[in-house]
Amino acid sequence: MKKISPELWAVLSEKGSSGHSRQTAKPPSDADLESATPETVSFYLQYQNSLEPLKAMGLEVLSESGNVVVGKIAINRLVELSEHPNVVFIEKPEPPTTGLDNSIPDIRANLVWSRSGDTFSGKTGKDVVVGIIDTGIDFTHKTFRKADNTTRILHIWDQTLTAQGGDSVPSPIAHTTLGTVALGYGVEYDKNQIKTALESSNPFSIVRHKDKDGHGSHVTGIAAGDGSQSDACCGAYTYVGVAPEADIIAVRMRGLTAGDATPTGSEMIDAIRYILQRAGTSPVSINLSIYRNNGRRDVKSKDMVSIDNILAAFPTGLAIVIIAGNEGDTKRHATGTVSSGGGVDVKLKVAVGSSAVSVGVHYTGTNLKAAIKPPGGALSAFVTDSNTQTFNSINNGGSVAINNGGGNIWINFAPPQKGSNLGGDWVLRLEDTAATATPFHVWSSAKTGPTFTAGGGITVPESTSVSPYATSDNAIIVGAYATEGAKSGELAGFSSRGPLLVFPPGDARNLRPHLKNITALDPWRACSLAWRLWETRELDGDIIECGGLLGGMTVMMALLSARWGRPRRVFMLDAFQGLPTPDPVKDGFYEKGWGKVTRAQAEGVLWVAGVHKQVTVVEGWFEDTLPTLKGHHFCLAHLDGDLYGSTRVALAAYTPKFTPRAVGVGPRCESAEARWQSTRPRATA
Repeated sequence: MKKISPELWAVLSEKGSSGHSRQTAKPPSDADLESATPETVSFYLQYQNSLEPLKAMGLEVLSESGNVVVGKIAINRLVELSEHPNVVFIEKPEPPTTGLDNSIPDIRANLVWSRSGDTFSGKTGKDVVVGIIDTGIDFTHKTFRKADNTTRILHIWDQTLTAQGGDSVPSPIAHTTLGTVALGYGVEYDKNQIKTALESSNPFSIVRHKDKDGHGSHVTGIAAGDGSQSDACCGAYTYVGVAPEADIIAVRMRGLTAGDATPTGSEMIDAIRYILQRAGTSPVSINLSIYRNNGRRDVKSKDMVSIDNILAAFPTGLAIVIIAGNEGDTKRHATGTVSSGGGVDVKLKVAVGSSAVSVGVHYTGTNLKAAIKPPGGALSAFVTDSNTQTFNSINNGGSVAINNGGGNIWINFAPPQKGSNLGGDWVLRLEDTAATATPFHVWSSAKTGPTFTAGGGITVPESTSVSPYATSDNAIIVGAYATEGAKSGELAGFSSRGPLLVFPPGDARNLRPHLKNITALDPWRACSLAWRLWETRELDGDIIECGGLLGGMTVMMALLSARWGRPRRVFMLDAFQGLPTPDPVKDGFYEKGWGKVTRAQAEGVLWVAGVHKQVTVVEGWFEDTLPTLKGHHFCLAHLDGDLYGSTRVALAAYTPKFTPRAVGVGPRCESAEARWQSTRPRATA
């Protein structure tokens, strides 16, 4: 059981196959081979050494990425397979849900391109492929066509369709980097077929694909729509996407839309590989506005291991962007501590009319036991580590199964065949079987899972609500943010957020999402700073930023200096206490405390950008920290302390440390420097 995830073990228990072991298994007899094909189960499998012995045991590989495969095997052979020494771990694929619901019109992408009539110019995404893995795309929509009315969609792969007539099924991928991937399901359409469909009076008779949900079309419009459609709500070019001239490859992923067949678990990785193969040599940006909520946040999930393996195989020309999730304020994450020898009640509110949902408890150890109590009912028997038990007739005629093993307790609510779960207040009782105080986290299914109630030692924080997909090291994890009201520019209340639990508490590598507004500079000032950096690229000396905030400009200067062949040490100074007391005459509208961020947040930005080894963070007020930088000389100083007094302090300290022809840049430099020079001549030009 130690190599099988608790979610998958629960499936085995329900099917009566969890009792199989290597000691009791035997080779199939002739009668077995002649009987009906046994039920199979799909899973993620991480392995070491070779796959061949596992294939010999009956493992069918559906998709492979590095040392992780999506496979399936007869359900009565899974335990035997797990005991092979080449198997590291087997994990049940959790179906994701869609998650992007609001547009992002103010990210200033329009500042890098321009439009005249129907013609775009600048950084428009031309010759770049935007891959969307979602609920599909409305290929008839004008926003996905060029000015001449031809489609910008290169391929559509609908994983939910069954081939009919002349339909094409994606053939296996044989790729130098991607390896061999046996697709063989769904239906794909190419650009020519889409063109023919658009010229027809009945386009869906030629291209049968439809986005029945609309979510995928919405996401694609944000990423790559050209905004050319005019309708009753608005005129043409009211809503233009980020990359209005990018080519598009869309995958309708099985399992996202109501009525889809049950996914096998290979769909997401297959979709990524399909997009990469069909894109050829073009740069690719793949968007996954999908997430799940159940699962550990202290280890990397196997699907994210696969994604990181793919990203490692494509060090340039590929970006994969995944949303953090939409569970920030939904109360589907709780945490607490079971006292030594004691117990705690976790209160669950199951929605009336809900279908199959689950709850996962995760901790370190094997010392917790669990029981469940329905509304108005009695507490069930406790389930201890390495055990599974199903409780019937306590869930509207359905059941509740508890699987306990290896620091994971999985509670699965299964309603009756033609009914729903028993709605109301349930109680999950956790007790310690040893003299060990045990912290734990608990999550429930996305969107429809039970919600938790704070109290009695249980907290229900918005933190660590980020999806298990956020455990990827190399994908870009993004959050949603508010565009109106007092919290405009901050993470939206519904947006999931970290930290992860992978690294020790306080470690910046746990921070999620990766992307938010990390600088207060407008694009014009940022471009001016980049130009000054270019002017000083041949000079000796380091770079210093006085007032780093979250480190956005520090990141830019570090990356650009490296790109231009001279990676410089960048010193980032900030007190991480917000602004000091402003001068009421010289500092206008500024207020004390503005711009307060934590050092951990800033270091997280530096780490995510990959410049944490190039940047030295210096914490404290300028007058205290600048004198400590002895022996350093600077070719560029970005003076962004906002206040007049702070800028004067920085100028007085920096100027003697400037190398010849060095540059100081900042919003308050001119007035502060004029007053400063009246009392002390500038030391260098």
